[in-house]
Amino acid sequence: MYKHSSKRTRIGVSVSAVCAILCVMKFLITDHDVLFLIAEFVHCVGIGFLAYKLIKHENCAGVSLKSQQLTAMFLGIRLYCSLVMEYDW
Repeated sequence: MYKHSSKRTRIGVSVSAVCAILCVMKFLITDHDVLFLIAEFVHCVGIGFLAYKLIKHENCAGVSLKSQQLTAMFLGIRLYCSLVMEYDW
């Protein structure tokens, strides 16, 4: 069903899912240090995936999108953590 949707629909569903996840995280996670640790873990997984792909296949074809997604998640969580810790929301 999702594969046959238009690009605009997929983007809308993805943005809605990210917003829903952020809202759930805001209410469920009270210790913001956990969010920072999750962001660091995601970043390490992305770097590890890239290193594995480079060592195993000696090129990084097909990795850029996945590594960019992991890096974007890391930066988003890190930005949220820094905003919450900075302004104590």
